[in-house]
Amino acid sequence: MDWSELQSRIYHFAKKAFAELHDKCPNEEFYAFALYTDSSAMGIGPSANSIERLNEKIQSELEGEDETPENAAYYKWASSEWAYEAVGGEFFKGINKDLSESAERADFKAFKDKVLQAMTDALDDMVKERFFDSLCKKAGKAVVFVSMTDDDESENIENASARAINPQAIYEAFLGRYDVVNEPQERQDVR
Repeated sequence: MDWSELQSRIYHFAKKAFAELHDKCPNEEFYAFALYTDSSAMGIGPSANSIERLNEKIQSELEGEDETPENAAYYKWASSEWAYEAVGGEFFKGINKDLSESAERADFKAFKDKVLQAMTDALDDMVKERFFDSLCKKAGKAVVFVSMTDDDESENIENASARAINPQAIYEAFLGRYDVVNEPQERQDVR
């Protein structure tokens, strides 16, 4: 597999997916964008969430005793729970076919690492050109990362990619995403 070409394709289709999402939802305050794969690295999908959709999710899913800071943090940061999970996924069909059929899967650990690196590098290029600033009401505030669903290494992958992609202050805030305190939370505060 040509890994440089894969990164370029991921970059192109992620940009297209996120730009189309913004065009459909121009008034939403996006706080996070991600690319994710599963533990078999057979496909890639884009995901995003906004404060508005997060608040709706929390109100619809959490009631009474279930409305804990821990559960709210889960809905805020688990990309599989986001309103725009798999948004623009149709753009990745060719990439996903190539990944699932690649002969390089034989050395799976190396293959998976290269897929994650291509995803990280594509997002990093988008951050460096300030692409996400054009999609956010608060420029430079959204966190961007790579995730792996249904895998024990998800949090480590998210942290490593966030460190590589984001400015230091955003990365450090992201590291504390599951730290909760027993104080009332202000839902509009994304960090």
